[in-house]
Amino acid sequence: MKKILFYCQYHLGMGHLVRSLEIIRSLATEFQICFVKGGTTVTGLTLPGNVEVVTLPMILSENRQVRVPDPSQDLETVKQQRTAKLLEVFDRFQPDCLMIEGYPFKKYQFEFESIPLLERVKASRKPIKVVCSLRDVVMAQPYADRNEVITKTCQRLNHYFDLLLVHSDPRFHRLEESFPAISDIHCPVEYTGFVAQALSADAIWTEEDVADLSRATR
Repeated sequence: MKKILFYCQYHLGMGHLVRSLEIIRSLATEFQICFVKGGTTVTGLTLPGNVEVVTLPMILSENRQVRVPDPSQDLETVKQQRTAKLLEVFDRFQPDCLMIEGYPFKKYQFEFESIPLLERVKASRKPIKVVCSLRDVVMAQPYADRNEVITKTCQRLNHYFDLLLVHSDPRFHRLEESFPAISDIHCPVEYTGFVAQALSADAIWTEEDVADLSRATR
């Protein structure tokens, strides 16, 4: 069975984590999965029993900067611990594919660990595919260094990645609508459709819910 190492750093909400979990649930039916996550503790979310879960020491992100949650901790020490653990998991698991959530479209403050991981992939004698798992809308907000970030994003994609998966329906929203440098991306770009949690069997639909869904799918 082929093996996938799925690396997800979530820090500003649960959307990245929830989407990653749904993707992993689907992949786990055909692949051996190791899920490496970094972020705040979230309860009530489950994964198939055959998925290995590794949690990195916690680092929080604010205003595109990282910090430790406990003032008694040393930030550089925790960074080193996270990087060492991430590389140890990679060396032990020996994946056929590395999937990274969001990066390099965001999360540059975590390059202290993501770049060493990607370099470890490139140095491997084993052929390993690298895939970016990307939400539907990216970089839509204006900020001072937006053009610089867009250029760096394309450089990282073209150097390290084999495939970009965009979790959107191209009939509804295409990547170039929020990321203007699509022509500078050299790796293949594939649309997966939107990723959402499955409805529970006892979900109750109101008339308003049905009307909203009908409008959204027209």
